[in-house]
Amino acid sequence: MILKIFLLILITISSYSQVILSKEELDYIKNKKVIKVSNEYDYEPYDFSKNGKERGYSIDLLNLLLKNTGLKIEYVTKPWDELLKDLNDKKIDLLHTIYKTPQREKIYNYSVGYSKTIQSYIIRQNDNDIEDIKQLFGKTIGLSKEWVEEKIFNKYPKIKKIYYTNLQDKLNALSKGEIDAIINSANVANYYINKYGYSNLKVSTPFKEEQSIQLDDHHFVTLKDNPYLISILNKEYDNLSIEEIEKLNKKWFGNLSPYNGKIKIHLSSKEKEYLRDKQTIKICIDPQWMPFESFDQNGNYIGIIADHYKVFEELLSVKFQALKTNSWTETLEYAKQKKCDIVSVLMETNERKEYLNFTAPYLTMPLVIATKLNVTFINNINELAGKKVGIPKGYSFVKIFKEKYPFLNIIEVENIDDGLKKLKKGELFAYFGTLPSIIYKLQNKYGGDLKISGKIDEQWSLRIGIRNDDIELLNIFQKVVENMSEQYKREIINKWVSIKYEKGINYELLWSIVAVFILILVIVLYFFNKQRKFNIQLKEQKEEFESIFKYSKDGIAILNLEFQILDCNDAYLAIIGYEKEELLTKNYLDFFDSNIKNEIDKLIKEVYSKGFVDNFSTIYISKNGKKIYTNITITMMPDKQRYLLTSKDITSTKLLESQSKLALMGEMIGNIAHQWRQPLSVITTSASALKIRFKFDEKMNLETVSDFSNKIVEQAEYLSHTIDDFKNFIKGDKEYRKISIKNIIKSTISLTSATIKNNFINLVTSLPDDIIIYGNKNELEQAFINIINNAKDQLKEKDIPDDHKFIFIYTKQHDDGSLEVSISDSGGGIPLDIIDRVFEPYFTTKDNSIGTGIGLSMVHKIITERHQAQISVTNLESKYNEHTYKGACFSIIFSKAADEENIKNDK
Repeated sequence: MILKIFLLILITISSYSQVILSKEELDYIKNKKVIKVSNEYDYEPYDFSKNGKERGYSIDLLNLLLKNTGLKIEYVTKPWDELLKDLNDKKIDLLHTIYKTPQREKIYNYSVGYSKTIQSYIIRQNDNDIEDIKQLFGKTIGLSKEWVEEKIFNKYPKIKKIYYTNLQDKLNALSKGEIDAIINSANVANYYINKYGYSNLKVSTPFKEEQSIQLDDHHFVTLKDNPYLISILNKEYDNLSIEEIEKLNKKWFGNLSPYNGKIKIHLSSKEKEYLRDKQTIKICIDPQWMPFESFDQNGNYIGIIADHYKVFEELLSVKFQALKTNSWTETLEYAKQKKCDIVSVLMETNERKEYLNFTAPYLTMPLVIATKLNVTFINNINELAGKKVGIPKGYSFVKIFKEKYPFLNIIEVENIDDGLKKLKKGELFAYFGTLPSIIYKLQNKYGGDLKISGKIDEQWSLRIGIRNDDIELLNIFQKVVENMSEQYKREIINKWVSIKYEKGINYELLWSIVAVFILILVIVLYFFNKQRKFNIQLKEQKEEFESIFKYSKDGIAILNLEFQILDCNDAYLAIIGYEKEELLTKNYLDFFDSNIKNEIDKLIKEVYSKGFVDNFSTIYISKNGKKIYTNITITMMPDKQRYLLTSKDITSTKLLESQSKLALMGEMIGNIAHQWRQPLSVITTSASALKIRFKFDEKMNLETVSDFSNKIVEQAEYLSHTIDDFKNFIKGDKEYRKISIKNIIKSTISLTSATIKNNFINLVTSLPDDIIIYGNKNELEQAFINIINNAKDQLKEKDIPDDHKFIFIYTKQHDDGSLEVSISDSGGGIPLDIIDRVFEPYFTTKDNSIGTGIGLSMVHKIITERHQAQISVTNLESKYNEHTYKGACFSIIFSKAADEENIKNDK
């Protein structure tokens, strides 16, 4: 923004001088005399022919550029593809209104870009906007041969293409429904729609290819062997004033103001009601800070900031009343006493945060150094050591500069006029201020005595200050700040900061001024180029965030500090079941199940104390009363005024876990029955034997009784042990702690051994190696049991002799410290056409009465997500007792990295 002000100053001054051409360029003009230039029939409003006369924005611009060069123009009117061929055949010298492509750059010289266009979809009024090019798959688009659009859409064979000679033919076909869309420059399309009355057409969203918006410049081009014509045009274009360019823009495109009534602020119903009740908002301003703000002789609030608040009035339908104070110090006192609702713009400081809340930065201004004319250019602030420097009293930079540059002799002045008067009188050596305010004063009052002599590294980042007891007003102005156009801000500043000169010019002084401004400009360009790159990066990050916000499959919402919902994406609406307008009137905390109040209190405390909470499992109550199980993350956003919430619906996962656990519990009941048969048999046999002996053998000795008793106790202890094993499994311990994989395998074997033996299956184990991980014993047992049961069911179904039914369980330590657990069987293996699907939820090859298809899906989730291990399945041949057995082999690799910090404790 400020860079363009400097360019405006430099271009305005330079416009009074002639463009300096090189000898080669002058020779080109002398020898050429007349150049042949392209003219299309119908590319309105840039380049077209009417009644045999060439017309358009590009035609007017070219005539303006060459009017003082001595070159005459002869226009050649033909269709675009013929003009392109004429240039390549050297039948014309110059082609204009052309886009740049890598292929064209190899054969053409390009001028500077003179008119930016955003390529957009043009569709029928009743059609939905096109957010993704894939929406056109199976539909038809209108194209023109040799236009850039042809190459773009050739990459998409699923989109049908019909070719037309010109834009109007395409618009006619689109209007009649013969095609579904075209792409073209938005301003060109609007020109045609408005001029020719295509009332059923509209300009849709910007065209995106691979998630980037197509932004193009129009250029003049010549063949590579003709560089001088382009260099002449570039120099003449650089010499044009902004006023001349704006005059052309208004002639062909009308008012280009980016505001033009089109900025939309989306307020909640609560915010709208607040403004209706408020009616008038009181503003505290700096009364002596032109061109930013002040009062004129009639008491009217004027200046750059005042013009912004005129726009705010229209956007918010509310009245602003600027309160009169005598100084900036008095203004801040008014704000402390809550006499005003907002302070127009100011810097955020810790002291001011005691009585004001602040929006995001609204305007950023560079600080410069003003001195008398005889002071040389100041390269570094250190050159001002010990010298008197003026800064207005109460400005935040007084304290900042005193702390950062203690070598400065800072003198606090009443205001900018007081400071510049003292500077003129020699009472100060320099004055620090914003670039626009000092330029404004030099233009109107001190131009013959003072000048800008340098730039300061610091920038004045201005925000809107809101009284800290009015959160609603803060939220409203945050939305205003986020939605105001940078271009519109720039236009307001340009209106107040411009250079005007009388016709009588002292050229010696003029070139001195030019030299000074060029020197300043070089310095400022360096700093502002860094700022520009930062802004581009910030914009890209913003666009990336907006894309993620819009298209994420997880629910995303933005909350204020009171957990009021400010915005949300479609995925979040799908989870919670409300319409967006309805949702934005509610508080986020209203959606929780009342039975988990203690958990929610814990959540709120953690968010307030840490600024975030991660992976918190909880339950929402949707609009229709349904319980929704979710995992949420809440993070404080950079502005410290809002929270970012992400929410994942895990209801189906919880259901899957429950079904899997129920299926396993059914298996465990069978296991209990099988496992208890033998010890119960021993107990009953021993008890019966004792009874019989007591009945028939009165002389039974104590040793015999003790032997039978020991057998009964031993089997009872075994039963008790198995009860503990089953109880711990069914209880479902959720704690994660250090555990041994070998011990988990042993306890799993204990739980399943009975059912394995009952099905005449031989279990072969080799567990020489072990690893200690941070995990959940119950979950891993569940995973191993599912795999073993899968092998058992496979062996039961196959017609295999009992002595060839095997389940093999092995462990093996790898060189990197990881442990591989393999569980394989002799059941013949898994068919290759389905082996890649065995971990899918609800996929099963078993009869419905046997399998649900959820066991192996839960195995995969437990192993990979909750324990960050790897699991795979293959068909493997195993050798045992001189026989080879083929079957499915599940391989699980546990890494040492799966420790406490890396385990995802999914509650």
